[in-house]
Amino acid sequence: VEVVDAIQQAARQLKDMVADINSVIDIKVNRINDINSQIYALNRQIVNVEVGNIDHANDLRDRRDLLVDELSTIIDVRVTEDKYGNYIVQSTNQTLVNGTGYETLNTVKDHDNEYDYEVKFVELKGIRVDFTTGELGGLLKVRDDGDFGAKAYLNKISYMSEFLLKDFNAVHRSGHGLDESTGVNFFGNGAIDYNSGVGTPATRGEWINALEVNRELFDHTSGLNKIAAKLAVEQSNIEGGTARIESSYTGAAQKIIVKLGTVTGGKPDDAAYSLDGGNTWLNAAVTRSEEHTS
Repeated sequence: VEVVDAIQQAARQLKDMVADINSVIDIKVNRINDINSQIYALNRQIVNVEVGNIDHANDLRDRRDLLVDELSTIIDVRVTEDKYGNYIVQSTNQTLVNGTGYETLNTVKDHDNEYDYEVKFVELKGIRVDFTTGELGGLLKVRDDGDFGAKAYLNKISYMSEFLLKDFNAVHRSGHGLDESTGVNFFGNGAIDYNSGVGTPATRGEWINALEVNRELFDHTSGLNKIAAKLAVEQSNIEGGTARIESSYTGAAQKIIVKLGTVTGGKPDDAAYSLDGGNTWLNAAVTRSEEHTS
């Protein structure tokens, strides 16, 4: 249950982060538009003051430079000055401000079909603009980067969920509960074989949404008895013999019975079986039957 809760909480936090980033993108774009309009207004004032080279608009130029500095922290900009004293501000090969006007950026909504959440992008004159530097570029990268962005981590969580629903469940379905039940999922919907492709999630986000502990196991009368606790594995072709490992869960101790077949010629292919996860190893070198309780 804790594993499922951790995965689901991480997914929610990442989606919340995406929503927060979308909101900040709106704020940054509004600020860009405000700065662009102010730079344009200062362009006009500076040109009017300095016409004929009679006066110099030092204070107005300082204010304009401060705005350009702030703009350069939000997006990448390139600034040149024309012969009249107008600043020409460009970003991503688009002119944002010049002596005749300024452009207004817009945010547009899109939908991520994999994880069913809203994303916002920036457009200029109906064309999407992908900023790569500055605060705005950083926000887009944190949200969308394929290796380290929010979506990349959602992908990792999705693959983990898929592993639990498919591979982990497959092992659990092959075992037997104390009530001899088999074919039971530990995770997800108990009626679905997640390896069959029938009724399984269709998107990466759905793999996360499907992850839960099988509700059948929470039944107070029979749920625990359905948890697979018995597993038998046979190793054959061991120089004339076979080794069979059977495990059963009694509720208080794990009992492992190891039955080894007749072996000739010494240790068979260095085959050994761990009784306790690697701390004690038993070699199939003689004919014997042992019972170990831990």
